[in-house]
Amino acid sequence: MKEEIVKDITLWNSKFLHEFPDLNIITRDYYRSNGKYKDTQINKYFGSFKNAVKEIFNKDELDSITYKKKLHSLEEENKNLTKENQKLIKSEVIEDELLAMYKESLNRDLDVKINNEKIVIKDEKNRIAFLQLSDWHIGETVLSQFVNNVNEYNEKICIERLDTTFNVFIAYCKKFNITRCHILLNGDMTSGGIHLELMRNMWCNEVEQVFFIQKYMIKKLEYLTEHFNEINVSVIVGNHSRILQGKPYHKEKVQMNYEYIFGRNLQMYFQLLTDQKRNNKVFIDVPESSFKIININGTRFLATHGDILTGAGTGGFAGIPFYSICSSASRLYGVLHQINVNKEIQFDHLVCGHLHTSTKIPLFNGGFCWIGGCGIGTNEYSLTKIKSVAKKEQLMLIIDSIGRIELEKNITFN
Repeated sequence: MKEEIVKDITLWNSKFLHEFPDLNIITRDYYRSNGKYKDTQINKYFGSFKNAVKEIFNKDELDSITYKKKLHSLEEENKNLTKENQKLIKSEVIEDELLAMYKESLNRDLDVKINNEKIVIKDEKNRIAFLQLSDWHIGETVLSQFVNNVNEYNEKICIERLDTTFNVFIAYCKKFNITRCHILLNGDMTSGGIHLELMRNMWCNEVEQVFFIQKYMIKKLEYLTEHFNEINVSVIVGNHSRILQGKPYHKEKVQMNYEYIFGRNLQMYFQLLTDQKRNNKVFIDVPESSFKIININGTRFLATHGDILTGAGTGGFAGIPFYSICSSASRLYGVLHQINVNKEIQFDHLVCGHLHTSTKIPLFNGGFCWIGGCGIGTNEYSLTKIKSVAKKEQLMLIIDSIGRIELEKNITFN
């Protein structure tokens, strides 16, 4: 009998050490729960379980308190690992859903009908198409019941509207036989978390907003290479995506901004593909300034999000500060002229967003300021606070070979 007890304790000691590798000997409680022999049988030959362990293994029985503490520690570790695993699963599910929605969007019919517009197209090989995307506020949620059912906005609607914008853009470019384009990501693509009100019902936080637009734009730009031979992209930061909360700031205004991070990530991704000779069509520029002058076939567009032109609030007619924009544009033009009398840093036209509504304003120099609409549409702030018309539109221009605006279009979506 004694030999059988020794064999059984040895067997369960081996299993115990495999289950608890940090402990050095089997415990009485563990053997009681799993072993074959009872205390009375062990005590008959060894006097106690402790003596049995010492005789068999030349070790003292593991202290019960030490065992329970270790067991508790392992249970806590298991809980933490379970939580982490659930978080990873949730993250993968969200990513899978996003990729599924994007895959679904690519499979949609791209045959956008624009034949109802009377467009006379001359043979022109050097046209360039221009598309401005601004004020998509990715991450912000708009519930229809809070805006009198005039709008709704969430992750799925955001992707549908972005897809519609690109599909219409591609359709026009096909009609005009355009193979080169300039895409301007002109600020507030992400909602940010600069106000507590924005953080209360965001569908994702500021970092996840960067990942969202980054994944979408990488896939979309790769898809656009099937339709264009050259794609230039400029990333201008907005005011909503600033990293520091509180009032807008001017020191490191661009660099301390989530959209700057997004732009640099996008730039590094396609630069890496270029270095690997896998990309010769997509070129990303991320200015260190809050504005950039874009030269398209000799016509210079000053691109800026718009917050540097309007000052605090909006004001003006229909929420558009016409006088403020014209005045700011002329002063900026004069400053650039005085800093360096160089035609390359002057501008013919101005493009911006920020005001969530689309319009066209004549400028002092004979050019125009095009203000693009927004991707998010009406939200609680625009409806009840500033009472402005938030137009679900994005600006598209087609510039001919000598820099003339051949077509201007506000792409609309539901």
